[in-house]
Amino acid sequence: MGPAARSCCCPSAPVAQVVVPAQDGRPEQEILLCAHHLRASSERLRALGTSVYDRAGMPLNDPGSYFSPVH
Repeated sequence: MGPAARSCCCPSAPVAQVVVPAQDGRPEQEILLCAHHLRASSERLRALGTSVYDRAGMPLNDPGSYFSPVH
């Protein structure tokens, strides 16, 4: 994920790369998600059996808890 990369879902900078496994004849897919969409999608991503990595390529075991907004 280079510095000019953009999220697949919105114009925000991506914080995670998600690898969606192949299923039902669809090939494996890689998507880039911003923090908001990563948190909002975390349960569905887990249900799909995705692998999620941060910008450094380190696995995120619980993507819903990462990149929480600071209040």
